[in-house]
Amino acid sequence: MEIVSPSDVPEDLEVKIRQYLNAGGKQVWVLYPKTRDLHVWELTGSVVLKDRDLLPGFEIRVSAFFDRRE
Repeated sequence: MEIVSPSDVPEDLEVKIRQYLNAGGKQVWVLYPKTRDLHVWELTGSVVLKDRDLLPGFEIRVSAFFDRRE
């Protein structure tokens, strides 16, 4: 579990989460006390983003968000 403080930088927090998962963690719980939110991260190995309920038929490879085409 990671408890987020006001001084945490989002990019640094994501790096820390990935380190926990890459070290063998099955889940990382990130608690945001100010907003009373809890986010759960898992290492699923999934490379495709899809949501059958929200956008039926929508599917995109996550790498498409980062591909550079000039």
